[in-house]
Amino acid sequence: MAPHKGGDSLYPALQPGPVAQQQPQQIRALALKRPLRLCASPSPSIERNVDGDLTCRVMGKDTMSGLFKEGDLVIGGVFPVFGGIEQIHTLFKTEPPRANCIGQFHPERRSCELVLLSQTPQLGLLTYCVSNRFDLRAFQWVQMMVFAVEEINMNNKLLPNITLGYRILDNCASPAETARAGLLLANKPEEGEYVSSCPSPITAFITSNSLNIARAIGGFGIPLVSYTSTCSCLSNKREFPTFSRTIPSDFFQAKALAQLVKHFGWTWIGVIQADSEYGIVGVQSFTKEVVKHGVCIAFTENIFSTYSATKILHLLDTIKKSTVKVILAFASERDLRVLMQEIVRQNITGIQWIASEAWITAARPSTVEFFRSFGGTIGFAIRKMAIPPFKEFLLNIRPSLDSANNLNNIFWEYIFGCTLRLKVESFQQNVSDTKICTGQERLDKIENAFFDVSQLRESYNVHNAVYAVAHALHDLLFCEKEENNTIRLCGDIARIEPWQVSKMKLQVKSLSLLLQLH
Repeated sequence: MAPHKGGDSLYPALQPGPVAQQQPQQIRALALKRPLRLCASPSPSIERNVDGDLTCRVMGKDTMSGLFKEGDLVIGGVFPVFGGIEQIHTLFKTEPPRANCIGQFHPERRSCELVLLSQTPQLGLLTYCVSNRFDLRAFQWVQMMVFAVEEINMNNKLLPNITLGYRILDNCASPAETARAGLLLANKPEEGEYVSSCPSPITAFITSNSLNIARAIGGFGIPLVSYTSTCSCLSNKREFPTFSRTIPSDFFQAKALAQLVKHFGWTWIGVIQADSEYGIVGVQSFTKEVVKHGVCIAFTENIFSTYSATKILHLLDTIKKSTVKVILAFASERDLRVLMQEIVRQNITGIQWIASEAWITAARPSTVEFFRSFGGTIGFAIRKMAIPPFKEFLLNIRPSLDSANNLNNIFWEYIFGCTLRLKVESFQQNVSDTKICTGQERLDKIENAFFDVSQLRESYNVHNAVYAVAHALHDLLFCEKEENNTIRLCGDIARIEPWQVSKMKLQVKSLSLLLQLH
């Protein structure tokens, strides 16, 4: 089934808003602006052209996994499909090798691996399942962005006669790769990535880890719309003037969590925070609120997905020695995963856990294995929404021969536990005991929560983020004829610049406010 076709969207908060009036002199002024070109990663070279002007040429070829589709206007996307990046050791004498996402070339390996994190007998063997694998939840976010773009392209009112495209990259949940992905998207695409000789520039970014991208390219006026970044620090418009989001700020969550603690009469609690702006700023806001109710914080400890065994064991020791029976964990499931597995292994029970929105709806704490330690965890979840046509869209995912669209191929290998062979000649070489798949397998035979579209949370925020950008483009490019209430194209899509989209962000603000009120 194709995405929903029609003039109006089926879902709330997505109706085309009032069309902004564009004066002819404003359109001419916008057209006079010179195109933005950044000189950035992977390895830029500054040269002079025949006119003596400085130009930027990207040296080398980048290999970040992703998806792309050409269009008259293109939206960029950065998603944490893989959960980590390989550590690279360099002597700084030669160009360092390209770091790959952990698990990128072995997505079919789903089993747990035993990792020795401590050699101290009394502390036991700390083991955990490898968390740096293909993240189906994040891949669903990717597919939601593709779905929303296709849905908008079939909408005859929002951006009529304009085709939206996308360029999506995987940041491997790495801050450095996030900034790198942002710089790559902001640049002109490399040769060979697009069929067109003049690909469209990125008009806006849809991203999760917004701080890294905002600090890398936010000063160039490129609009960023986040679907998961809740840090209240991003509300600072002086530092992040082009940032918007379709999820409420942690300013509200901190107040709600403080009220929750007060409601149950808890006065002695412990706090675990992600070692990032998300956790640190969120806990600062929470602490400021909760002390007003006479609550005492017994300890505040940091956690992060890349923490060493020593730090994790120190945190476990703090939990076991403390007398607190209520602990707030303001972090993501990826950050907490190793700690949670060791809490279960050591049979630490009797603690009332309070979760931030980043892990309260995660599936892991609800499993039989984890329920003994984490059953009864409470917190505030992201608003959910069902989008029925999205399921058929997910079931129609297919692998591609195009190397630039390799995320679908990696997904195919992961979901079927196989090695993909799309070309006939590839069967004649490197054939071993590895299970081979051809791309003809049927996704409707797979039972997985990935295909459940009845309780979309972050995915629904992605959907709204894409629509927010589309509304801004609509207001920038179209104007309304008063005599018959019809719209016509007033802007020049060939000369549109990202900073112009940032100017038309009232729809994004309105959408964010609406989500906060709900």
